[in-house]
Amino acid sequence: MAKKKNRTAASRRAEHQHPNTPGAVAGVYPISTGEAELVPDGYHADGWLLLVNGVQSSHVIVGQPRMLDFEYMRWIAAVLDSHIQTHLNPEKLRITHLGGGACSLARYCADVYPNSRNAVVELDAKLAEYVREWFDIPKSPRVNSGG
Repeated sequence: MAKKKNRTAASRRAEHQHPNTPGAVAGVYPISTGEAELVPDGYHADGWLLLVNGVQSSHVIVGQPRMLDFEYMRWIAAVLDSHIQTHLNPEKLRITHLGGGACSLARYCADVYPNSRNAVVELDAKLAEYVREWFDIPKSPRVNSGG
């Protein structure tokens, strides 16, 4: 009977890591409200699906914040863009996102409206910490997230 090799945690992480997203590693992580699972999406080189307590929560393609995979996110972005174009000054936007998940919409807004300030209110402080570690979230003052 062959003996299993004793691999280090780093070597196990490297097996489930995208080359361009060094902080993101597939796996299940304990968070304040249960567990988060990070899964490569299988379609995009740097695409990730975030599940919170077994439910799809967010999708992120690192380096492509305008790519919104979930249909409801594309609808929100379309309504937001239309409203901003007709009623607001895009140079002075202050946007509050209630429930951040992987900050898909905050990343989108920070990219489309580079002078915007985005405050993400995430109930789960540990999840917010992981998301900052995993993904290319613009730093404050453009996107400020916390739990």
